[in-house]
Amino acid sequence: MTETFRLTVPDRTHWTFVVAAERCPDDLPAAIFEHVSAPFAPHATRRLGGPELAVSHHPASRSPWNLNGVTSLDVEDERDGDLAYLRSAEWNIGVSAVLPARDRPFGARVARAVAHALREATDGIVADHDLRIVLPVAQPDDGGRYVLAADWITVNTTGKVAAPCPASDDGIDACACLELSTSGMERLGLPELRMSGVACAHDLAATNVLRSLSRRLLPLGISHGTRVLPCESLVTGADFAEYWGTDEPMWNEEPVAVRLSPISNQLLEVRPPEGYPGSVNEWLWDELPPILHELLGCEPDPTPGFHPS
Repeated sequence: MTETFRLTVPDRTHWTFVVAAERCPDDLPAAIFEHVSAPFAPHATRRLGGPELAVSHHPASRSPWNLNGVTSLDVEDERDGDLAYLRSAEWNIGVSAVLPARDRPFGARVARAVAHALREATDGIVADHDLRIVLPVAQPDDGGRYVLAADWITVNTTGKVAAPCPASDDGIDACACLELSTSGMERLGLPELRMSGVACAHDLAATNVLRSLSRRLLPLGISHGTRVLPCESLVTGADFAEYWGTDEPMWNEEPVAVRLSPISNQLLEVRPPEGYPGSVNEWLWDELPPILHELLGCEPDPTPGFHPS
């Protein structure tokens, strides 16, 4: 009998984006509708003022949002002082959305488009408050396919990363320094994913496994309720391609089997499949397609038109 676990997808999840700026427009709706990208403008008009799209502003000294822990995925932001600006700006303008499952992730795209509109109107900086990251200025969203790689989730690494690993890089199982985990899946109604005991040499491969699996699980978040899922899942080259927003599968070999072990309804541990005789690092080295060890990133394919999802 196939081993299973229960997953409960919540009906509603919360999303928050914050714009840090030196000035705040007197008429926030006018500023939004002057700058919001065209595919999302009619949806923003209909939603603004309700729980699906709430906008509020506060002097930074009395802001309900703590931006001190926000970081950047771009080293240029550190170099150019963008993070210092984020924390010292006079105003914080928050864009929040409480979204039912049927409105995820589209409603979040509307909210993020509004945050970018306010950034443009104020010449400020926009942060994803949930992910604790600064969002790039040039972050186009044409309303086409939803691409997880466009800073909708992150994979965070904890462990002995602040100093050189004392182990040799030559050994497949030379160390087990790292724990990798996603951030952003929970607001999609899904558990975060974690992989533990990863060797420093295999951090990219483990990251790409979590990325692929996040895309594999994404469709489960669009309807709420409890469902029974198998503890073993298959990750394909199409899953990895869809994470990046490309059409061509990233590999054509057999899918990669992974085991999902629920820690809680908010967290799944990702491990080698049941019966694999080696360690997690031997599995990462021996069982994964080479591209999962190599690909740092790629540009999405163009997606014409507007297709709400």
